[in-house]
Amino acid sequence: MRFNLIFWGNVLDVGSGIGTYSKKLYSSVKGNLFLTDIDYKNLKKLENLFKNKKKVTIKKLDITSKKDIQSIKNKFDTIICLNVLEHIEDDLIALKNMSSLLSDTGQIILLVPAHNFLYNSLDIAMSHKRRYSKKSLKYLIHSTNLSIKCLFFYNFFSIFAWFINGNILKKRIVNKTAYSLFNKLVPLLRLFEKYKSIRLTGISLIGICKKNI
Repeated sequence: MRFNLIFWGNVLDVGSGIGTYSKKLYSSVKGNLFLTDIDYKNLKKLENLFKNKKKVTIKKLDITSKKDIQSIKNKFDTIICLNVLEHIEDDLIALKNMSSLLSDTGQIILLVPAHNFLYNSLDIAMSHKRRYSKKSLKYLIHSTNLSIKCLFFYNFFSIFAWFINGNILKKRIVNKTAYSLFNKLVPLLRLFEKYKSIRLTGISLIGICKKNI
């Protein structure tokens, strides 16, 4: 996922992992960036990756923990949660906690895996609890004090590789050679994604939410 927007104010990245998205996010943040994870090994990697970087705070955060949530004194103008909710047993509690950390005029950006028919051996290997439909993600968001600004599918062409590898071949890891080849084809495939018919579906869903005030 590319970040073409500029994010002002306090920005919280929920589940930063080893910093795959965080490195791209850093250049788009013009305020304070808070990177979080539940895994101490990941936190150590983040500390090494962002050593001497200004306006970056790294903190352990279990987004389902009341204690961890109460330890955060900031309110955030943007909360980013990419490929995290599908790992969490109680995704409703997680989203409610995110909402509690959001400023009144802030936004939450969610990215989750889409389509139940794509749930396969790869999801199981990655400890995914679920994949989402537009209906189920809307229901989750509306079960909090959040409303939807926009909701759309993302990354149409990855559907085929995911289905073949996970549903048909029953693999538990994505072939690195195939993944590298796909990345080389991305610039060409992007030319086709401008067509409305292709944007009607994708391997992921992106939801942008705001508070009901």
